[in-house]
Amino acid sequence: EPTGYVLHDRMENLELVEDSIAVKIGDRTLSKDTDYSVSTTNEDGCTFEITFNAFANLKTNDVVKVTYSAKVAASAIIGGEGNLNKTYLKYGDKTSNKSGTKTFVWKFDIFKYTMTGEQKTQLADAEFILYKQVASATKYAQFDNTGKLKGWDDSKGNATVLKSKADAKTVVSGLGSGT
Repeated sequence: EPTGYVLHDRMENLELVEDSIAVKIGDRTLSKDTDYSVSTTNEDGCTFEITFNAFANLKTNDVVKVTYSAKVAASAIIGGEGNLNKTYLKYGDKTSNKSGTKTFVWKFDIFKYTMTGEQKTQLADAEFILYKQVASATKYAQFDNTGKLKGWDDSKGNATVLKSKADAKTVVSGLGSGT
């Protein structure tokens, strides 16, 4: 039975949600600390590494699927070239091709105003929240004091109340594509 497989993952400006890691072979879910271990302190600069202890009953053409979630870090690049995530597999002295993806986050300006004829007048102190639909659930945005997204919550009462300004647009950032 093959051993010595290590999956390396390096994230830039993203923070691993460690308890989100799941590993499957086909429909079978592997067990952390029994079938694999996770290290988040690595000398090679990887954000995390998954060391597979063994691949019991692994057959040719079996698919090993690793899934996980990450949060956008405060250091994230807004727009531009995105935030890089590279992954590769190492087995003994062999290394797979290093593949990468980019996570893009965005910002936008919110301009609240009233209309008098054709004249737009910026509206001060209008309070509002942002939300999104995920399947049938509504998620409410939470922002830090700079307008950067901290996360999403199931409760409307935990949403950050944003307030428009009389002399500037309200800016929010850190939103994922499709938000």
